[in-house]
Amino acid sequence: MSIADDLIVRYTADLRGFGAALPDDFATGVRAMAAHLTDGEIEAWAQAGVDLANSSLRAWEAAAEYFRASPALVDRLGTEGIVRWVAQATDLSARSSLIAAQFLKSTPEALAVLQPENLEEWAQQGDRLCRGNWKSIALAQLYFQVSPALFRSLSPWFSQRLSPRRHSPPPTLMTAASRSRPAFARSSTPTISSSTKRSATPTSASAASPSRRTAISSPRV
Repeated sequence: MSIADDLIVRYTADLRGFGAALPDDFATGVRAMAAHLTDGEIEAWAQAGVDLANSSLRAWEAAAEYFRASPALVDRLGTEGIVRWVAQATDLSARSSLIAAQFLKSTPEALAVLQPENLEEWAQQGDRLCRGNWKSIALAQLYFQVSPALFRSLSPWFSQRLSPRRHSPPPTLMTAASRSRPAFARSSTPTISSSTKRSATPTSASAASPSRRTAISSPRV
């Protein structure tokens, strides 16, 4: 018996408790993944999916998307990338299984634009939209649903926003404050206008000393 068949037999009974379709999704996924992973890696992949299904209420929906999407991503993400990806989905599942399921489902399309290292930031962006109520959950789910198409429209700009900026440090509070100050307030040295300079320059008459002016005005004897 192959490792894939052994895992199907081992987990089918447990997965059937979550829904009739989940064992079939698992069986299809594990057979496809067996061509890319070692025996130890395929066992870890299967266990991660089962753990995801048990992570929260209705998290089996996210597990189904995990089983379906993994074969399309394994070459791009590699085994370590798959581990990080399902960990991100498990974190999202703690907020809402619907958000996690949409994140997993949309990942293959998102990776047409994003780099694998950007998946964590993308997951965090959707997570920040969730505030625990049904409206914010729906908003986060919608974000993961439509953002891959949005990324294609904004791909050059979005890639720069997500990519780490290695050559320019992040702005500090002081630099942000200096940029917001008006131009006339940025110079610490006061300037004197040309008209002020002219008025401040003494004339020949006003510059003469009192004794000199007296000498000039006194008549000769």
